[in-house]
Parts: sequence; C-alpha cells; structure tokens
Amino acid sequence: MCSGTFTADNVEITKPVTIEAAPDAATPPVIQHNAGESSFPNTNGFLIDAVGSGTVAFRRLSFVSTGTRPFMISARGTYDQVVIDSCDFTITSSNGTGVFGGSSTVEGSRVVVSHSSFTGGESGVFASGDQDESGNLLPGAPHVDVLQSTFHDFTFSGIQHQLASGLISGNTISACGSFGCIRAVLDGQVEVRNNSVTVEADRLVLNAQRIRWGIAASALPGGGHVIVGNTVTGVGAGPTGYAIQGAAIGVGRITTAVAPGEVVDNATVSGNTIVNADTGISAHDAVVTGTDNVITETLMGISAVSVLLTTSVTLNRSDVTSYVVPMDGAGLSDLTCNWWGNTAGPQNVPVGVPAGVFTPFATAPIANNPGLTCGGALGAPPINGSLTAPLRPSLGGTPGAAVTGKEPLPL
Repeated sequence: MCSGTFTADNVEITKPVTIEAAPDAATPPVIQHNAGESSFPNTNGFLIDAVGSGTVAFRRLSFVSTGTRPFMISARGTYDQVVIDSCDFTITSSNGTGVFGGSSTVEGSRVVVSHSSFTGGESGVFASGDQDESGNLLPGAPHVDVLQSTFHDFTFSGIQHQLASGLISGNTISACGSFGCIRAVLDGQVEVRNNSVTVEADRLVLNAQRIRWGIAASALPGGGHVIVGNTVTGVGAGPTGYAIQGAAIGVGRITTAVAPGEVVDNATVSGNTIVNADTGISAHDAVVTGTDNVITETLMGISAVSVLLTTSVTLNRSDVTSYVVPMDGAGLSDLTCNWWGNTAGPQNVPVGVPAGVFTPFATAPIANNPGLTCGGALGAPPINGSLTAPLRPSLGGTPGAAVTGKEPLPL
C-alpha cells in the first residue's frame, strides 16, 4: 500500500494475504475504522475467518478506530496464522480494542503481535477462548503471542489474555486500566517474561478507580504461568500510600467471585523487580515457587492466602526491603534464604507466621547473587501493640460479564 488514508469497515478476509506498506512509502498508510452504533462482534475493521491454512499478515501500517467498542483486527472462527508486525493502533473510544484473537477450528493456529504500538481504548490486545457451562475450556482456544510492543492509556487493561495460551514478552506498558496492565486470567499455559510495567498513582479510570494490579494471573485446569524477569514500578503515592492499590504481581484467585472451572494456579515467579505497591507478590488459591525477586517499598512484601482452595508459596533467594510488614498469610510455605533489609532478619513479622517459614535468612542482599549463602538465625521481633498488620483489601466479587462472553473478565 502507498501512503494515504483508507477506510476498512467490516472487511472480511477469507484467504491468506499480506497487507503492508510499500517499500517506498513515505509514511505508513493509515487505515480508519468507524464502528458506528454497533459493537463487537458485529463490527470490525478486518475480520479474519474461513482461512483454513496460510498466513494473514499486516505490516508497517497505522490503524485508527472510533465508535462503540470497535475491534480493529479480529481473528475468530477459522484461521491459521495471523501476524501483526510493526503497526500502530490508535483507539479514540474508551472501549475499543486494537487486536482480538478468538478461538479457531484450525489446530496449531496462532496470532503473533510484535514490534507494534497501541494507544487508547479498553485493551490493546485481547485474547479470549470459550468455556462450556461447567467452566471447561472448549477446543480451539487461541494461542496469542504479544512481543516487543508498547501499550499506553487504557480503561480496562493493556493486555487482556484470558481462556488462552501464549507468550507475553518484552513489552512496555504504562497508563494502564483499572484492572491492571497485563492480565493473564483463566488461562492455559502462559509465559509473562521481561516486560516493563509502570503504574501511575494519580491515574483514575472506569468510574475513578485506581489501578489494582501490575500483572494478574489465574488459571484453568491444566494451566499455569511462568512470570519471569518483569519490572513493575509504581510512580507516586495513592490513598494507601502506594501507587499500585492491590499487588504488583497477583497470582490465583484475586476475587471471591467463583469463575467456572477456576482452580489453583501453578506459577513460577522469578527474577522480577517490584517497586512501590501495596503488596509485592500476592497468592490466593495458588501454588507459587520462585527465586531472585527484588521487592521494595511495599506495605506487605509477600502475601499468601487460601480463599477457597489451598495456597502454597515458596520464594527463596530474594530481596524484600522497605516494607511495613514483610509477609503474612497461612499459605506461606518456605520463605527461607531471603534478604529482609536487616542483618537480624525480617522485622515486624506477624505473630501467626512461624519462624521456620523464614529461617535461615540471608544477612546481605542475595537476589541474583548465586555465590552468597544464607545462615541468619532467628531474631526478628513480632508485631507488637503499636504496630499492627494491615487489613487486607476486600476480596469481594467485582461485577463483570459472564465468562462465555467476549468481554474482558475482571477476575
């Protein structure tokens, strides 16, 4: 395509094709979509369906969409490979989406978004499969990879990845929606790796709500997460004193709203850096293991709560500093060999946390320092009458759409 402005309203793609800027285009072609009074699934800029084999690709294009819940590029039904590379998406409405990847009848189908930018709307990239009434994931759930892209200014979440599998890696996300920056919820197997997330304390979206999570993850039967090498940074101070109102990384059931089929999440959480959050890493109905995390400037360093199912958290060789309370919750299994910012071990430990959970401890920063051993002995004082453990935020269910609909799930 040459430089210029073109309109795409409900363009159906039913065979392999590549739509890209001409090599000599002075500026990327601009493709506009106006959703009018309709909304997804009845309005799309491009709808990819009935493509049993082959690749549909978009490269070096600029997309602009307006109207009621527009979806600029939507793949669902029957598709094989979809590639979106080096494209820019601008959504002017508060509830639109740049790229949607739904279920496909083609085995091995995949949507790959890379080196692209997304600004505005409900979510930049939205992946969603389907469930039956019992909560089982139906065949054909999408595999959606989101790589090396930037996301800014959303009402719900930057990346909404649900009832799906895939890789979320190398992205930069800021000005997120109230439900978080990266949300991989009710998922299959998903890796969230090497992303940079910034949460601004003064950002208010969706009825003046503040941002609750940096990265939120929950799973369906057989699912799990690898959350590795991410940086989640809060900027400024909100009403609680922290930029992120919930957890920088929240794993498992993050509300008591029971989603059909939801089970204990199994997650590896390692090598992440967290700054300025109410809670650094939280687990609810989840099994979490990991090492080499760096957590600082939190009300609670690590939280592990069994809501409806059993939680188990094993995090070692990590640095947790500048906290009010280092840890809490009956689901804490093994927090030994961590640095708690004091040679005497963690300070202000709640009385209900056994010393064996965190002893021995490191007497110097240990994250990403494999040569350092730990042998610190017990000496941390419990919480006394002048310093009480903070009350945890309510886990009450958040109103949202049914899990079978193509709405981003707030779980």
